Amino acid sequence: MNNDTVLAGRGRRLSAGVCDILTVTGLGFLAIWPLGLFEQENAYEPSQLALRLILLLVTSYLVLNVWLLAKHGQTLGKRLLGIRIVANTDGQKPVLWRLLARAVSVFVITAIPLWGLLLLIVDSLFIFGSQRRCLHDFLLGTSVQRVKAKAD
Repeated sequence: MNNDTVLAGRGRRLSAGVCDILTVTGLGFLAIWPLGLFEQENAYEPSQLALRLILLLVTSYLVLNVWLLAKHGQTLGKRLLGIRIVANTDGQKPVLWRLLARAVSVFVITAIPLWGLLLLIVDSLFIFGSQRRCLHDFLLGTSVQRVKAKAD
């Protein structure tokens, strides 16, 4: 990283993540409504409904965020908070495979019963190091930086 880069603060990263989760959850429920999953004649058993909701939310999260990351290096939350994911080698948007690996890794980790939560906590605790990078950032060669304001 060069001297012009400013790493994103921990609070901004957390806020962006919360914003992404809330946005995708809201969009997921808006997508479910027209499908009629909540109507009595289309009632599913609770486990079937939960599985369908989870699959829809995960799919919408991946599609929306991977597309935004590939196009801008930012999710909606990161864009709102003025931060972006960059490749450590050149400070540019990471290549698509890194973005996909980054997005999928969190889902894979959290899917592991019991251990998934522990691994997610360990991954997140890495952000308290001096480089402000989560474990997945180290593994994928990425960091999250503040976006520079464009000159007028």
